[in-house]
Amino acid sequence: LEGVYSHGEIIFSNGEKRSIKQSNRGASIDLAIDCISNQGQALIFTETRKRAVSLALKAAELTNRFLDDKEKNKAKTVSKVISDSDDTELSRDLAFAVSNGVAFHHAGLNPTCRKIVEHYYREGLIKLVTATPTLASGVNLPARRVIISSIKRFDIEYGMQEISVMDYKQMCGRAGRPKYDEYGEAIIIANDPELILDAYINAEPEPIRSALMDDNSIRMHLLGIIASLPGIDEDELLSLFSNTLMARYYRKSTIKRKLERILDYLVVNDLITTQGNRFIANDIGKLASMLYIHPETAILFRDVILTAKRLTPLGLLHVITQSYDFFPKLSLRRKDYDELDLIDEDQFIIDDDYNRSLLGLYSWINEHSEKFILDRLGIEPGDLYRMIESADWLLYAMKEFAKKMNKIDAMNDIEKMHSRVKHGV
Repeated sequence: LEGVYSHGEIIFSNGEKRSIKQSNRGASIDLAIDCISNQGQALIFTETRKRAVSLALKAAELTNRFLDDKEKNKAKTVSKVISDSDDTELSRDLAFAVSNGVAFHHAGLNPTCRKIVEHYYREGLIKLVTATPTLASGVNLPARRVIISSIKRFDIEYGMQEISVMDYKQMCGRAGRPKYDEYGEAIIIANDPELILDAYINAEPEPIRSALMDDNSIRMHLLGIIASLPGIDEDELLSLFSNTLMARYYRKSTIKRKLERILDYLVVNDLITTQGNRFIANDIGKLASMLYIHPETAILFRDVILTAKRLTPLGLLHVITQSYDFFPKLSLRRKDYDELDLIDEDQFIIDDDYNRSLLGLYSWINEHSEKFILDRLGIEPGDLYRMIESADWLLYAMKEFAKKMNKIDAMNDIEKMHSRVKHGV
Protein backbone atom coordinates (compact mmCIF):
# COMPACT_ATOMS: atom_id res chain seq x y z
CA LEU A 1 0.00 0.00 0.00
CA GLU A 2 1.24 3.50 -0.85
CA GLY A 3 -0.06 6.62 0.80
CA VAL A 4 0.49 10.21 1.92
CA TYR A 5 0.41 11.42 5.51
CA SER A 6 -0.87 14.91 6.22
CA HIS A 7 -2.20 16.51 9.42
CA GLY A 8 -2.81 13.32 11.40
CA GLU A 9 -4.22 11.19 8.56
CA ILE A 10 -2.86 8.69 6.05
CA ILE A 11 -4.56 8.81 2.65
CA PHE A 12 -3.81 5.61 0.74
CA SER A 13 -3.82 5.33 -3.04
CA ASN A 14 -6.83 2.98 -2.88
CA GLY A 15 -8.90 5.69 -1.17
CA GLU A 16 -8.64 4.24 2.35
CA LYS A 17 -7.95 6.73 5.16
CA ARG A 18 -6.45 6.07 8.58
CA SER A 19 -6.01 8.41 11.57
CA ILE A 20 -2.72 8.48 13.47
CA LYS A 21 -2.29 9.67 17.04
CA GLN A 22 -0.25 12.88 16.96
CA SER A 23 2.43 14.04 19.40
CA ASN A 24 4.93 16.89 19.64
CA ARG A 25 7.75 14.65 18.35
CA GLY A 26 6.78 15.00 14.70
CA ALA A 27 4.97 13.09 11.98
CA SER A 28 7.77 10.61 11.21
CA ILE A 29 7.97 9.37 14.79
CA ASP A 30 4.17 9.31 15.18
CA LEU A 31 3.89 7.04 12.14
CA ALA A 32 6.73 4.82 13.35
CA ILE A 33 5.35 4.45 16.89
CA ASP A 34 1.90 3.62 15.48
CA CYS A 35 3.49 0.77 13.50
CA ILE A 36 5.67 -0.53 16.36
CA SER A 37 2.75 -0.51 18.79
CA ASN A 38 1.09 -3.05 16.46
CA GLN A 39 4.11 -5.40 16.53
CA GLY A 40 5.58 -4.03 13.30
CA GLN A 41 8.99 -2.65 12.38
CA ALA A 42 9.41 0.73 10.74
CA LEU A 43 11.98 2.35 8.51
CA ILE A 44 12.23 6.14 8.20
CA PHE A 45 14.09 7.63 5.23
CA THR A 46 15.46 11.09 5.98
CA GLU A 47 17.02 13.77 3.80
CA THR A 48 20.36 14.03 5.67
CA ARG A 49 22.55 12.01 8.04
CA LYS A 50 22.09 14.60 10.77
CA ARG A 51 18.31 14.25 10.52
CA ALA A 52 18.59 10.45 10.71
CA VAL A 53 20.53 10.70 13.99
CA SER A 54 18.17 13.33 15.40
CA LEU A 55 15.02 11.30 14.70
CA ALA A 56 16.53 8.11 16.14
CA LEU A 57 17.44 9.86 19.39
CA LYS A 58 13.96 11.37 19.66
CA ALA A 59 12.28 8.02 19.00
CA ALA A 60 14.51 6.29 21.56
CA GLU A 61 12.66 8.17 24.30
CA LEU A 62 9.49 6.23 23.36
CA THR A 63 10.48 2.82 22.02
CA ASN A 64 11.92 1.24 25.17
CA ARG A 65 8.44 0.33 26.38
CA PHE A 66 7.95 -1.93 23.36
CA LEU A 67 10.87 -4.16 24.40
CA ASP A 68 10.25 -7.10 26.73
CA ASP A 69 12.71 -7.83 29.56
CA LYS A 70 14.77 -10.26 27.47
CA GLU A 71 15.03 -7.74 24.63
CA LYS A 72 16.01 -4.94 27.04
CA ASN A 73 18.90 -7.01 28.39
CA LYS A 74 20.00 -7.97 24.88
CA ALA A 75 19.77 -4.34 23.73
CA LYS A 76 22.04 -3.23 26.58
CA THR A 77 24.63 -5.87 25.62
CA VAL A 78 24.57 -4.82 21.94
CA SER A 79 24.75 -1.18 22.98
CA LYS A 80 27.94 -1.91 24.93
CA VAL A 81 29.54 -3.56 21.88
CA ILE A 82 28.78 -0.46 19.82
CA SER A 83 30.11 2.01 22.39
CA ASP A 84 33.31 -0.05 22.61
CA SER A 85 33.78 -0.08 18.80
CA ASP A 86 35.15 3.48 18.70
CA ASP A 87 35.30 6.53 20.93
CA THR A 88 33.20 8.99 18.93
CA GLU A 89 30.02 10.91 19.65
CA LEU A 90 28.38 9.14 16.70
CA SER A 91 28.94 5.72 18.27
CA ARG A 92 27.75 6.93 21.66
CA ASP A 93 24.54 8.25 20.07
CA LEU A 94 24.01 4.95 18.27
CA ALA A 95 24.68 2.96 21.45
CA PHE A 96 22.05 4.98 23.33
CA ALA A 97 19.52 4.52 20.53
CA VAL A 98 20.10 0.77 20.24
CA SER A 99 19.73 0.32 24.01
CA ASN A 100 16.16 1.51 23.43
CA GLY A 101 15.40 -0.58 20.34
CA VAL A 102 16.15 2.11 17.72
CA ALA A 103 19.07 2.72 15.35
CA PHE A 104 20.22 5.09 12.64
CA HIS A 105 22.04 3.86 9.55
CA HIS A 106 24.10 5.90 7.11
CA ALA A 107 27.46 5.87 5.33
CA GLY A 108 29.15 7.76 8.18
CA LEU A 109 28.95 4.74 10.50
CA ASN A 110 31.92 2.42 10.64
CA PRO A 111 31.39 -1.02 9.02
CA THR A 112 31.13 -2.79 12.40
CA CYS A 113 28.29 -0.56 13.55
CA ARG A 114 26.44 -0.88 10.24
CA LYS A 115 26.62 -4.68 10.39
CA ILE A 116 25.38 -4.70 14.00
CA VAL A 117 22.41 -2.49 13.11
CA GLU A 118 21.51 -4.64 10.09
CA HIS A 119 21.82 -7.92 12.02
CA TYR A 120 19.74 -6.92 15.05
CA TYR A 121 17.11 -5.24 12.91
CA ARG A 122 16.64 -8.52 11.02
CA GLU A 123 16.56 -10.33 14.37
CA GLY A 124 13.71 -8.03 15.47
CA LEU A 125 15.54 -6.46 18.42
CA ILE A 126 15.71 -3.06 16.69
CA LYS A 127 12.17 -1.92 16.00
CA LEU A 128 12.93 1.26 14.06
CA VAL A 129 15.76 2.34 11.76
CA THR A 130 16.20 5.90 10.52
CA ALA A 131 18.33 6.07 7.40
CA THR A 132 19.44 8.13 4.44
CA PRO A 133 18.11 7.07 1.01
CA THR A 134 21.34 5.21 0.15
CA LEU A 135 20.01 2.37 2.30
CA ALA A 136 17.15 1.87 -0.17
CA SER A 137 19.45 0.53 -2.87
CA GLY A 138 22.31 -0.88 -0.82
CA VAL A 139 20.89 -3.03 1.98
CA ASN A 140 17.87 -5.31 2.20
CA LEU A 141 16.12 -4.26 5.43
CA PRO A 142 12.37 -4.69 4.88
CA ALA A 143 9.85 -3.02 7.18
CA ARG A 144 6.10 -3.24 7.62
CA ARG A 145 5.96 0.54 7.27
CA VAL A 146 8.40 2.64 5.24
CA ILE A 147 8.15 6.33 6.05
CA ILE A 148 9.61 8.92 3.68
CA SER A 149 10.02 12.01 5.82
CA SER A 150 10.67 14.35 2.90
CA ILE A 151 10.67 14.19 -0.88
CA LYS A 152 13.96 16.12 -0.79
CA ARG A 153 17.42 14.78 -0.10
CA PHE A 154 20.87 16.28 0.13
CA ASP A 155 23.17 16.04 -2.89
CA ILE A 156 26.84 16.88 -2.30
CA GLU A 157 27.03 18.79 -5.62
CA TYR A 158 23.62 20.42 -5.87
CA GLY A 159 22.34 20.74 -2.29
CA MET A 160 18.73 19.79 -1.51
CA GLN A 161 17.03 18.12 -4.49
CA GLU A 162 13.67 16.40 -4.96
CA ILE A 163 13.98 12.64 -5.19
CA SER A 164 13.10 10.94 -8.46
CA VAL A 165 10.13 8.62 -8.91
CA MET A 166 12.66 5.82 -9.41
CA ASP A 167 14.23 6.56 -6.00
CA TYR A 168 10.79 6.69 -4.40
CA LYS A 169 9.82 3.30 -5.86
CA GLN A 170 13.16 1.89 -4.64
CA MET A 171 12.26 2.95 -1.09
CA CYS A 172 8.79 1.46 -1.48
CA GLY A 173 10.44 -1.84 -2.30
CA ARG A 174 11.48 -2.11 1.38
CA ALA A 175 7.84 -2.22 2.52
CA GLY A 176 6.63 -5.64 3.69
CA ARG A 177 8.56 -8.20 5.75
CA PRO A 178 8.57 -11.71 4.24
CA LYS A 179 7.30 -14.33 6.74
CA TYR A 180 6.10 -11.61 9.14
CA ASP A 181 3.64 -9.32 7.34
CA GLU A 182 0.77 -9.89 4.95
CA TYR A 183 1.22 -6.35 3.64
CA GLY A 184 3.64 -3.43 3.56
CA GLU A 185 3.04 0.31 3.65
CA ALA A 186 5.05 3.12 2.05
CA ILE A 187 4.04 6.56 3.28
CA ILE A 188 5.27 10.00 2.21
CA ILE A 189 4.90 12.88 4.65
CA ALA A 190 3.70 15.99 2.80
CA ASN A 191 1.32 18.94 3.04
CA ASP A 192 -0.27 18.42 -0.38
CA PRO A 193 -1.52 14.81 -0.73
CA GLU A 194 -2.97 15.32 -4.22
CA LEU A 195 0.32 16.62 -5.59
CA ILE A 196 2.26 13.69 -4.10
CA LEU A 197 -0.26 11.16 -5.40
CA ASP A 198 0.19 12.53 -8.92
CA ALA A 199 3.93 13.19 -8.81
CA TYR A 200 5.07 10.00 -7.10
CA ILE A 201 2.51 7.36 -6.12
CA ASN A 202 0.62 7.21 -9.41
CA ALA A 203 3.60 8.23 -11.56
CA GLU A 204 5.74 6.00 -13.75
CA PRO A 205 9.48 5.75 -12.99
CA GLU A 206 11.76 7.78 -15.21
CA PRO A 207 13.27 5.98 -18.25
CA ILE A 208 16.51 4.14 -17.57
CA ARG A 209 19.41 6.01 -19.11
CA SER A 210 22.63 4.44 -20.31
CA ALA A 211 25.76 5.19 -18.26
CA LEU A 212 27.60 5.30 -21.58
CA MET A 213 26.00 8.65 -22.31
CA ASP A 214 28.67 10.09 -20.03
CA ASP A 215 32.05 10.59 -21.74
CA ASN A 216 33.98 9.50 -18.63
CA SER A 217 32.19 6.17 -18.69
CA ILE A 218 32.85 5.65 -22.42
CA ARG A 219 36.57 6.44 -21.94
CA MET A 220 36.93 3.64 -19.43
CA HIS A 221 34.90 1.08 -21.40
CA LEU A 222 36.57 1.95 -24.69
CA LEU A 223 40.05 1.52 -23.23
CA GLY A 224 38.96 -1.80 -21.68
CA ILE A 225 37.62 -3.11 -24.99
CA ILE A 226 40.77 -2.13 -26.88
CA ALA A 227 42.98 -3.67 -24.19
CA SER A 228 41.08 -6.97 -24.33
CA LEU A 229 40.62 -7.00 -28.13
CA PRO A 230 43.92 -5.72 -29.56
CA GLY A 231 43.69 -4.72 -33.21
CA ILE A 232 39.97 -3.89 -33.12
CA ASP A 233 39.03 -1.24 -35.69
CA GLU A 234 36.66 1.72 -35.55
CA ASP A 235 33.84 -0.02 -37.44
CA GLU A 236 33.93 -2.94 -35.01
CA LEU A 237 33.87 -0.55 -32.07
CA LEU A 238 30.93 1.31 -33.57
CA SER A 239 29.09 -1.98 -34.06
CA LEU A 240 29.65 -2.91 -30.41
CA PHE A 241 28.42 0.42 -29.02
CA SER A 242 25.49 0.51 -31.44
CA ASN A 243 24.12 -2.56 -29.68
CA THR A 244 24.08 -0.96 -26.22
CA LEU A 245 21.32 0.94 -24.42
CA MET A 246 23.03 4.17 -25.50
CA ALA A 247 21.86 3.48 -29.08
CA ARG A 248 18.26 4.01 -27.95
CA TYR A 249 19.08 7.65 -27.25
CA TYR A 250 21.71 8.53 -29.86
CA ARG A 251 21.82 8.15 -33.62
CA LYS A 252 24.60 6.01 -35.03
CA SER A 253 26.29 9.10 -36.45
CA THR A 254 26.32 10.71 -32.97
CA ILE A 255 27.82 7.57 -31.42
CA LYS A 256 30.45 7.54 -34.18
CA ARG A 257 31.46 11.14 -33.41
CA LYS A 258 31.63 10.37 -29.68
CA LEU A 259 33.87 7.36 -30.28
CA GLU A 260 36.14 9.31 -32.63
CA ARG A 261 36.58 12.08 -30.06
CA ILE A 262 37.37 9.66 -27.24
CA LEU A 263 39.69 7.55 -29.40
CA ASP A 264 41.60 10.77 -30.16
CA TYR A 265 41.77 11.46 -26.41
CA LEU A 266 43.22 8.00 -25.70
CA VAL A 267 45.76 8.32 -28.55
CA VAL A 268 46.84 11.87 -27.65
CA ASN A 269 47.30 10.84 -24.00
CA ASP A 270 49.37 7.84 -25.07
CA LEU A 271 47.17 5.06 -23.69
CA ILE A 272 46.54 3.45 -27.09
CA THR A 273 48.35 3.42 -30.43
CA THR A 274 47.08 3.08 -33.99
CA GLN A 275 48.19 0.67 -36.67
CA GLY A 276 46.40 1.72 -39.82
CA ASN A 277 42.75 1.89 -38.78
CA ARG A 278 43.24 -0.50 -35.87
CA PHE A 279 43.81 0.27 -32.18
CA ILE A 280 46.10 -1.38 -29.65
CA ALA A 281 46.52 -0.49 -25.96
CA ASN A 282 50.09 0.20 -24.88
CA ASP A 283 51.58 -1.06 -21.60
CA ILE A 284 50.14 1.78 -19.50
CA GLY A 285 46.74 1.47 -21.17
CA LYS A 286 46.70 -2.30 -20.57
CA LEU A 287 47.70 -1.82 -16.94
CA ALA A 288 45.00 0.80 -16.38
CA SER A 289 42.40 -1.57 -17.82
CA MET A 290 43.68 -4.55 -15.83
CA LEU A 291 43.60 -2.56 -12.56
CA TYR A 292 40.20 -1.07 -13.48
CA ILE A 293 41.65 2.45 -13.20
CA HIS A 294 39.99 5.30 -15.09
CA PRO A 295 42.10 6.72 -17.96
CA GLU A 296 42.25 10.14 -16.23
CA THR A 297 43.74 8.51 -13.14
CA ALA A 298 46.19 6.52 -15.25
CA ILE A 299 47.39 9.68 -17.03
CA LEU A 300 47.78 11.51 -13.70
CA PHE A 301 49.76 8.66 -12.11
CA ARG A 302 52.02 8.23 -15.13
CA ASP A 303 52.79 11.95 -15.45
CA VAL A 304 53.51 12.37 -11.72
CA ILE A 305 55.83 9.36 -11.66
CA LEU A 306 57.66 10.68 -14.73
CA THR A 307 58.07 14.29 -13.62
CA ALA A 308 58.19 14.43 -9.81
CA LYS A 309 61.70 14.74 -8.39
CA ARG A 310 60.54 13.42 -5.04
CA LEU A 311 57.25 11.81 -3.95
CA THR A 312 56.64 13.18 -0.45
CA PRO A 313 53.92 11.73 1.82
CA LEU A 314 51.74 14.83 1.43
CA GLY A 315 52.41 14.97 -2.30
CA LEU A 316 51.32 11.34 -2.76
CA LEU A 317 48.15 11.84 -0.74
CA HIS A 318 47.44 14.97 -2.79
CA VAL A 319 47.76 13.00 -6.05
CA ILE A 320 45.56 10.19 -4.74
CA THR A 321 42.77 12.46 -3.42
CA GLN A 322 42.78 14.55 -6.61
CA SER A 323 42.48 11.49 -8.87
CA TYR A 324 39.26 10.68 -10.72
CA ASP A 325 38.83 7.35 -8.91
CA PHE A 326 39.22 8.55 -5.33
CA PHE A 327 36.07 8.54 -3.18
CA PRO A 328 34.74 10.19 -1.11
CA LYS A 329 36.08 13.64 -1.94
CA LEU A 330 35.05 16.00 0.86
CA SER A 331 35.48 19.71 0.16
CA LEU A 332 36.91 22.11 2.73
CA ARG A 333 34.45 23.92 4.96
CA ARG A 334 35.23 27.50 5.93
CA LYS A 335 36.40 26.48 9.39
CA ASP A 336 38.69 23.79 7.95
CA TYR A 337 41.20 26.41 6.81
CA ASP A 338 42.11 26.73 10.50
CA GLU A 339 43.15 23.06 10.39
CA LEU A 340 45.86 23.55 7.77
CA ASP A 341 48.35 23.72 10.66
CA LEU A 342 48.00 19.91 10.70
CA ILE A 343 50.23 19.96 7.61
CA ASP A 344 54.01 20.37 7.93
CA GLU A 345 55.09 23.76 6.59
CA ASP A 346 57.85 22.22 4.46
CA GLN A 347 55.20 20.29 2.52
CA PHE A 348 53.11 23.30 1.62
CA ILE A 349 50.50 23.07 -1.11
CA ILE A 350 48.37 25.95 -2.40
CA ASP A 351 45.24 26.18 -0.23
CA ASP A 352 42.91 25.74 -3.21
CA ASP A 353 44.42 22.30 -3.86
CA TYR A 354 43.48 20.96 -0.44
CA ASN A 355 40.36 19.00 0.31
CA ARG A 356 39.10 17.59 3.58
CA SER A 357 39.84 14.04 2.44
CA LEU A 358 43.53 14.95 2.11
CA LEU A 359 43.55 16.40 5.64
CA GLY A 360 41.75 13.32 6.95
CA LEU A 361 44.21 10.86 5.40
CA TYR A 362 47.19 12.97 6.47
CA SER A 363 45.85 12.93 10.04
CA TRP A 364 45.31 9.16 9.77
CA ILE A 365 48.91 8.38 8.75
CA ASN A 366 50.11 10.63 11.58
CA GLU A 367 48.26 8.40 14.06
CA HIS A 368 45.45 10.74 15.02
CA SER A 369 42.41 8.90 16.39
CA GLU A 370 39.04 8.54 14.66
CA LYS A 371 37.64 10.77 17.41
CA PHE A 372 40.20 13.48 16.63
CA ILE A 373 39.45 13.27 12.89
CA LEU A 374 35.70 13.45 13.53
CA ASP A 375 35.92 16.30 16.04
CA ARG A 376 38.47 18.41 14.15
CA LEU A 377 37.54 17.67 10.53
CA GLY A 378 33.95 16.41 10.72
CA ILE A 379 34.90 13.18 8.91
CA GLU A 380 32.74 10.35 10.25
CA PRO A 381 34.26 6.87 10.77
CA GLY A 382 32.46 5.33 7.79
CA ASP A 383 33.72 8.05 5.46
CA LEU A 384 37.25 7.70 6.83
CA TYR A 385 37.08 3.93 6.30
CA ARG A 386 36.12 4.42 2.63
CA MET A 387 38.89 7.00 2.16
CA ILE A 388 41.46 4.55 3.54
CA GLU A 389 40.06 1.75 1.39
CA SER A 390 40.13 3.96 -1.72
CA ALA A 391 43.66 5.26 -1.01
CA ASP A 392 44.86 1.71 -0.33
CA TRP A 393 43.65 0.54 -3.75
CA LEU A 394 44.94 3.59 -5.62
CA LEU A 395 48.38 3.51 -3.99
CA TYR A 396 48.67 -0.17 -4.93
CA ALA A 397 47.75 0.76 -8.51
CA MET A 398 50.20 3.68 -8.55
CA LYS A 399 52.97 1.36 -7.31
CA GLU A 400 52.22 -1.00 -10.19
CA PHE A 401 52.51 1.93 -12.62
CA ALA A 402 55.93 2.85 -11.18
CA LYS A 403 57.00 -0.80 -11.43
CA LYS A 404 55.88 -1.02 -15.07
CA MET A 405 57.79 2.22 -15.80
CA ASN A 406 60.90 0.89 -13.98
CA LYS A 407 60.93 3.89 -11.60
CA ILE A 408 62.41 2.16 -8.56
CA ASP A 409 62.72 5.24 -6.30
CA ALA A 410 59.10 6.21 -6.98
CA MET A 411 57.99 2.62 -6.39
CA ASN A 412 59.72 2.57 -2.99
CA ASP A 413 58.18 5.94 -1.96
CA ILE A 414 54.72 4.72 -2.96
CA GLU A 415 55.17 1.38 -1.17
CA LYS A 416 56.06 3.18 2.08
CA MET A 417 52.98 5.39 1.80
CA HIS A 418 50.83 2.35 0.95
CA SER A 419 51.94 0.71 4.21
CA ARG A 420 51.32 3.89 6.22
CA VAL A 421 47.78 4.26 4.86
CA LYS A 422 46.99 0.58 5.42
CA HIS A 423 48.16 0.65 9.05
CA GLY A 424 47.58 4.30 10.02
CA VAL A 425 51.18 5.07 10.94
